[in-house]
Amino acid sequence: MRFDFEMAWLKLVQPLYEALEASTKDLLKFVEEHAAGCQQNSNLDAVWPTNKQHKKHIQTEMNKLLEKEELGYAAHLIHCYGHWLPSNLFMPGKQVTLPFAGKDIRHLGTPYQPKHGAHWKFANYADQLLRKKFNITKNFNQSGFGCLVYDGGLRVCYCAASIWTWKEIGEPTEKNIQLVRYFNAEQNKILYPYNGVDTSIIEHYFLKMKKEVSLSQRSEWQDLLSAGKTYQCD
Repeated sequence: MRFDFEMAWLKLVQPLYEALEASTKDLLKFVEEHAAGCQQNSNLDAVWPTNKQHKKHIQTEMNKLLEKEELGYAAHLIHCYGHWLPSNLFMPGKQVTLPFAGKDIRHLGTPYQPKHGAHWKFANYADQLLRKKFNITKNFNQSGFGCLVYDGGLRVCYCAASIWTWKEIGEPTEKNIQLVRYFNAEQNKILYPYNGVDTSIIEHYFLKMKKEVSLSQRSEWQDLLSAGKTYQCD
């Protein structure tokens, strides 16, 4: 079985994207237009626009979302929207007339398709602001458990001499990050050092966390987290 990204996009991501506030979708299009020539730097961060007004506008609007604890969700959803979009179905001049993945998509016409990598740039800019807000490093190479933020999502990672692994667990809100940091500190006392050479420790951690920690996250985020299991095909 493999992840059916086309079905996930059509049945889950596209409707969620359409439900985003118009200002958030406008911001994505602003990034598409004004960060078109921006590439990654040596640290794999998206470079901000050199135009100070354009950079300020993106940061101001993203900080508004950050204050409302909406930035992580918007970034993660937009990243999924662009990354999973089945562009082969919506090529210029192609007439879509048949149901796809059990869903009639004729009403979609030609949906918005981010250009110039706007979806990953949006998520990358958001990651930079989220890490700064919560004092989270881009990389984690200490021994034990730690937190990361990538593609708008909160991840837990584990680092030891023989392994490095991670798992995405939810929204990067202030409450969730505080809970995870406290839980990490406790688990570092109990589980570290881990002598195994596989990645099973992260699953052990995750099962323990689900029993002991109540992370707050919207149902839409949970649907995105479980998309890999929900949407599968041969």
